[in-house]
Amino acid sequence: MCCSKRAWSAGTVLVQAAPNEAETWRLPALADRPTAACAPWSAGPTSPHRTPPRASTGSRRRDHAAKPDIAGGCFEPWATQIERFAAETPALCKLSGLANETGPGWDARRLQPYVDHLLQHVGPMRLMWGSDWPVLNLAGDYLQWHAASDTLLASQSVEAQAAIRGTNAANFYGIK
Repeated sequence: MCCSKRAWSAGTVLVQAAPNEAETWRLPALADRPTAACAPWSAGPTSPHRTPPRASTGSRRRDHAAKPDIAGGCFEPWATQIERFAAETPALCKLSGLANETGPGWDARRLQPYVDHLLQHVGPMRLMWGSDWPVLNLAGDYLQWHAASDTLLASQSVEAQAAIRGTNAANFYGIK
């Protein structure tokens, strides 16, 4: 369904690779530290008993730009949710997964409004670039996404691009 409401909140522990809800609940227990991500395994309203537990400690991030429904041509409710996320949390957001959210035949022009919205509301100091490889291969390839990212981030300063492309992730993961 186009523009389905995807329930998510800051601090939600979710594992994107999980094929179902039961696996989603099991995998965070295996993680070294809790992280927040938004890659829901179901669309539609989420009842309280289906909401994964809040992370109590650790750094937080939203994966795959919170998975906008680009293929469905929907900017809302994603845009409003991103604004709320950015205003209410200090969490970072990964600039990844957009190609697969669009599907085959995507290009930078189609992704630009989503990236611009992330840049405006989340900001370059809270965005982390990611390749989404090997899943990316379902809709494109690494070189295509890398080149598209150059176009998508062209309006940013060299410093902001460096932060998005690596510095923010290095700081988040504690890599020196």
